[in-house]
Amino acid sequence: MSDIHYIVDRLNEPPFAMQLSLVAFDEKSPFELLEIVNSIMLEISASHSANLRDETPEATANRMMDFLFKILNYKQVRRGARHGARV
Repeated sequence: MSDIHYIVDRLNEPPFAMQLSLVAFDEKSPFELLEIVNSIMLEISASHSANLRDETPEATANRMMDFLFKILNYKQVRRGARHGARV
């Protein structure tokens, strides 16, 4: 199973139940993908209830990076991740 197929399968299950197809997921814009990541973070921690449209890109990146490093204890971020690049 490909990574994208696995991700879409998990997003289609509770608590997310996004009803996405592989095609629909692949066609998401970088902003829409950030919204999905934000909703996942919100499910884990209520402190991520920010509206991405009202938040500056820098504030969004900082909030998400803080979440990764502090809440999930993540150690490394891939290049381009801050700008929504598909790497």
